[in-house]
Amino acid sequence: MGKILSGILGGFSGKVGPVVGGKWKDIDYMRSYVIPANPNTAGQQTVRTRFAELVAYSRNLLSVLLQTYWDPFYSNMSGFNAFMSENYSLLDGSNVITANNIFSKGTLEPLHGVSAVYTTGTGAAVFDNLGSIMGNGLGTDSVYLGIIHKTTKQVWVTPTGVSRTSPDGTVTCSTGLTATDLLAFAFCYRGTGPDLIVSDSGAAFCTAP
Repeated sequence: MGKILSGILGGFSGKVGPVVGGKWKDIDYMRSYVIPANPNTAGQQTVRTRFAELVAYSRNLLSVLLQTYWDPFYSNMSGFNAFMSENYSLLDGSNVITANNIFSKGTLEPLHGVSAVYTTGTGAAVFDNLGSIMGNGLGTDSVYLGIIHKTTKQVWVTPTGVSRTSPDGTVTCSTGLTATDLLAFAFCYRGTGPDLIVSDSGAAFCTAP
């Protein structure tokens, strides 16, 4: 059954006879109802595999990243879904996350030349050159640092307290990993609640010392 959203002449959601109503990015729409098909073609299997891989990455980022730094900027979808939409086409041919993937989007001046060195014996991934201040960036801007394993999808993030003026920042990961399996990402943020602004993220695979 359909549900009228804003009066008799307004948009609606759900199915009414042969018509389905909904909303996409604040725009009401109507389309004809089509009985869903479930083909198992090679192309459909590829889409399902890629989607499943991205869901696994996104779930591991949900509580540590997406709920805080994506949810506030979307009104008609969750930060989880927005992250999925932005990143689906950016996985590589093996459906693995890459340095092109997006971990934040915003208007704050980003960091430039994100890089990190991972030491397998200690598990420390050290980001350097955080001190670039340009555009609308401030030295007091906080910096979010994260590491995600490209195949296991495990995530490690830095504790609070890193800023643009920090000479470097460290994320403590598991020991014994391969540096080139670890994607380092970073972005800046400022404020809380309705005053929160973030920068676009930068990313690069770690290097060994």
